Parts: sequence; structure tokens; C-alpha cells
Amino acid sequence: MARKCRHVLVLTLAMTLCFAPARGTTPPAPGPAGGVAAIAPALDSALGATHFEITTRVPGAQEYFDQGYRLLHAFNPEEAERAFREAARLDPRCAMAHWGVAISNGNNINVPRLPWRDSLAYRSAQQSLALAPTASPRERALIEALAKRT
Repeated sequence: MARKCRHVLVLTLAMTLCFAPARGTTPPAPGPAGGVAAIAPALDSALGATHFEITTRVPGAQEYFDQGYRLLHAFNPEEAERAFREAARLDPRCAMAHWGVAISNGNNINVPRLPWRDSLAYRSAQQSLALAPTASPRERALIEALAKRT
């Protein structure tokens, strides 16, 4: 049993190192609206079915938020951020999409502290806080907690 677990652990580590995007030390180039210019990430059904209901009327924003949430918990904050940014692009009034961008860039034991990530986390948390009155009580609690943390 221990041997099998070790093989699974080695395989998981190898796949993580092979397929994870490299972490840069400089901020991404801003796009036309001040955000990161990028192609929308593809929705990936192989990431599981975890669903976190958020306040949005745009089904695509919910789908991208769920994908970002799954990626965040899979220790892939860069791809999580891309998914949260797409959710925010689809529904700019969605407080939790901005929360996702903030938490993807905030303090993380596995990610080195970089000033541009800290400032992006702060700005996104403030955007989320500004939109919080339209969010559910659960969402407001998460937004307020993150705003204090950033």
C-alpha cells in the first residue's frame, strides 16, 4: 500500500511540474481596460464538479467561477486567476469574481511574495468590497474577511 501511495505521489508531482505554468517575477502586461490581455481559458470538465453558488445572472460567470474555485483548491493560482478574470469579464458586477482574483494573488505559503501580486490582490479585494452589497450574506462574509487579510 505504501509503495502504491508513493507511486501516486511521484506521478502527481511529475504532472504538476510538467503542466503547471511557470511563475513569473514581473507583472503581466495590462490589456486595453487595465486588466491582463489574455484569451479566455477553456472550461475543463475534468476538474471535477465542485460548485460554489455565487450571486450572478450570467451562467458563464458561474461556470468560470466554479472552475477558478476548483483550480484554486488544486494549488494552481495562476489558472484560477484566469478563470476568475473571465467570470469578472462576463459579469463585471459579480463581487465574487473579483474576490477570486484577489485570493488567487494574495498571501500563499506556496507562492513567493511579490509586490505587484500584493497590490493586485488589494485592488481586487477593494473592487469586491465595493460590490459586496449586492452579494449574499455568505459572500459578504468571505469578501470582508479577505479585505482584512490583504
